[in-house]
Amino acid sequence: MMSNSKDYLSPDEIEALLKNQEEETALDEVLNVSDYLTSEDRDSLAQVNHIAYGAAATSLSSLLGQKVDITSTEVAVVKRAALGRDAVNPQIAVNVQYMEGIYGVQSLFLATEDAKIIADLLNGGSGVSDGESTLNEAQTSAVQEAMNQMIGSASTSMSTLFNVMVNNGAPTVAAIDFANLSAEQMIPQDDVLVQVTFDLKIGSIKQSKLIQLTTVPFVKNVASALKNAANASTAAASANEPAEVQQVLNQADATPSYSYNAPQATGYSQPPSQAPSRNVNVSAQTPEWASFNSGSQLNPFEANNLNMLMHIPLKLSVELGRTQKLIKDILDLSQGSIVELDKLAGEPVDILVNDQLIAKGEVVVIDENFGVRVTEIITQWDRLQKLR
Repeated sequence: MMSNSKDYLSPDEIEALLKNQEEETALDEVLNVSDYLTSEDRDSLAQVNHIAYGAAATSLSSLLGQKVDITSTEVAVVKRAALGRDAVNPQIAVNVQYMEGIYGVQSLFLATEDAKIIADLLNGGSGVSDGESTLNEAQTSAVQEAMNQMIGSASTSMSTLFNVMVNNGAPTVAAIDFANLSAEQMIPQDDVLVQVTFDLKIGSIKQSKLIQLTTVPFVKNVASALKNAANASTAAASANEPAEVQQVLNQADATPSYSYNAPQATGYSQPPSQAPSRNVNVSAQTPEWASFNSGSQLNPFEANNLNMLMHIPLKLSVELGRTQKLIKDILDLSQGSIVELDKLAGEPVDILVNDQLIAKGEVVVIDENFGVRVTEIITQWDRLQKLR
């Protein structure tokens, strides 16, 4: 009696099985960082991440009302095809395209639960996740706002570090499942990627991980920008050194010297002009006054990050009101026409920074100039509502 069961493998099946085993073995291969990045590349990446994500953490702290720490812990080189095997799914991906100063793409990944905590804090909550596996529209808007602020602060700090303007496109936020590479456009497209792992701590609420994925050329671009900035700084210091030395010498020569006439040990007062004089040099120095700022004290690292942002110019404008008109109504305007706005007399005016509403106030007149007195600061919740 013949059996119809197949108890052997065909040559094609054996070849396919061996090919799958070879692919699995290739994915299991651990890549050596030094084969792709020099020690200078790794040091530059660590320095830039320290500054950039320190500024990002400061910005996020201000938004969330919680102390946020983002510290780099590990740098590795991984194969893009192997990303889904050990990843926690799903995650929230943030994709950033740098287009000026430095060029390339960078992606950040955080757990969905962490994104929900950030969204809850931004919406005025206490930092509680609702346990759902996806973000709703309001939560996505909140995370988008937080990432905009974070990446903007990071770019500003890199501009200062590189001494060139660093600009990026608006960060894109989306859910991603590494298991099947859904939304894979959020992952840099190179076969080999640089992966940086950060410890993310939000007050006493959450301690988690933040993953940064970028390309090897992008890291080398960052290292080159940092090196160019250092060389330019050294050249400028060398060129200015003689003038600086001369300035110090001039200041030393300009130090005032006062002559003190010591009186003679006699019973009468001798005129100063006739008394032998003894010269006593007294250095006049500007007194250093103690700071009496009553605000919260920052550690040196936080203060340095904050100081880098202090000289960034922002456009502040005051909006009296708005209205909509048809084209024919606009063409009918003439000198003396009155345009009715959407605000009532006496209603607070809007104060905008870079076209974003941040406060309300009332118009005042100071020495024949218009001014505005701030009467209300817009809350984070109100700002988020304006985005929807």
